[in-house]
Amino acid sequence: MAFSKTLVAVDDEEQSRLAVELAFALGPAVGREITLAHVVEAPAFGPELPEAAAGLEWLIEREEESWTERLAELAATLPVAAAVRGEVLVAEKVAPALLELASGGGVDLLVTGTRGAGGLKRRLLGSVSQRLLAEAPCSVLLVREQPTAAERSVLVGVDETELMPEVVEEAQGIAAALAAKLVLAAVAEPLVPSRIEIETHPGVRDWTRAQAERALRAAAGRIDGPLELEGVVREGTARYELLSECEERRPLLTVVGASARRGVADRLLGSTARHLANLAPCPVLAVRAS
Repeated sequence: MAFSKTLVAVDDEEQSRLAVELAFALGPAVGREITLAHVVEAPAFGPELPEAAAGLEWLIEREEESWTERLAELAATLPVAAAVRGEVLVAEKVAPALLELASGGGVDLLVTGTRGAGGLKRRLLGSVSQRLLAEAPCSVLLVREQPTAAERSVLVGVDETELMPEVVEEAQGIAAALAAKLVLAAVAEPLVPSRIEIETHPGVRDWTRAQAERALRAAAGRIDGPLELEGVVREGTARYELLSECEERRPLLTVVGASARRGVADRLLGSTARHLANLAPCPVLAVRAS
């Protein structure tokens, strides 16, 4: 599966420029439809404040005109082989507007930068990115900053879930497009993390490692191109071990499957995709089922 309809959220952040560049780097431009979208936020004023509402309407129109021109200028700099268009939306909130656009347009990849002011805040997802990652009906690519890659590689977390064939397929295509090594990383997780320590139960350790190695072999068996390939098995909790692998390697991109779970458990425990999107020192692609 190759991404054919891509929605790139554009704002004033440096990450927006990087998001656009990376969106195009993920594959050939031929046959792709790419929408560059900016949301002008328009808080609602009640009828009791007509003067404020009129002034806001004038400002919104100015913003719409400005961003229409800016998106057209940006589109003009991109590969002509792709069908690129700009779209300016006016809405009270950014995330719902982008989610509606993605849902109605048959988008298969949503690309966005993440905000941050520095320190811990810079390492955490903003509210818009958090909601897009959780609710988007398609795969989501989160771009934080220009990666300082230690090696030219694409790191992909593999397991035995039903989504994994699509995850590996996307990662393989991206690695080929970026002329990068593909690193498959499987994690041998404890059965009950709070009660069973892998190190003190050799039988459990052997079983969980065998499961991870089987997932690794299955993923490697799906690679059919002339890629440089490396496999690695780590022991521990997946989100922590994949983050450690990412920090050690500093890849160009990390690819993981995005959980479709909802509800209290997902909010409390957090997902591997969300953990990496928060803390990984590189862009993170969360792949959802097509």
